[in-house]
Amino acid sequence: MKLSIYNGSPRGSSSNSDVFSDLLAEGMGNSIEISKYYLKDTAKHQQIINDVSDCYFVVFPLYADLAPYAVKVFFEKMEENKEIYSGKPIYFFIHSGFPEAKQSRLLERYLKYFCKIIGAECKSVCIMGNSEGVRHLNRTSKRYNRIKFYMHSFAQDIINDRQFNEEGIRFFHMMETLPKPVLFIFRHFPSIFNKGFDIMIKKKGAYEKRFDKPYA
Repeated sequence: MKLSIYNGSPRGSSSNSDVFSDLLAEGMGNSIEISKYYLKDTAKHQQIINDVSDCYFVVFPLYADLAPYAVKVFFEKMEENKEIYSGKPIYFFIHSGFPEAKQSRLLERYLKYFCKIIGAECKSVCIMGNSEGVRHLNRTSKRYNRIKFYMHSFAQDIINDRQFNEEGIRFFHMMETLPKPVLFIFRHFPSIFNKGFDIMIKKKGAYEKRFDKPYA
């Protein structure tokens, strides 16, 4: 049995997606052949697709309610080569900095529909919220080792041709929507939660333009 791992993060090998895919591969041990690819170089997409596998694991962060550019381009290439994926199981792991799983539900529906288009079996879609910073976690921390445990459990699910186990899905799911008291704080005191983002856009010299509406 052979598995191809597609990492769709623009950060490539320094991404949170890479942490998840590495833990999945680690959980499989030597029981399965694994090919791992980064999708950010669109020029290599056909070469990646030509390495045919028995099943596929696709991991990427939520971007603008859908997926990073390279992932969308890759999906178009998959559709052009849909005979390669026909009848084969595809597992998806979608994560985002948002704490709510609700933010990714539209993408979940799209992925299931996309699998129908290419004739593949959408075996499972796991949604994780609050994933930003996972790559910086201490490898001895409780959170990292919980993530490791459940990624290893997903690895065994793939080996045994099962859907992702419900316990693991619930762990990564965290919450569908934020509690009302937290939403109230978000709406009325947004600066509390925007500090990290503000730091990033200040570095880019874009802080004063943060309320611009170029397409309005």
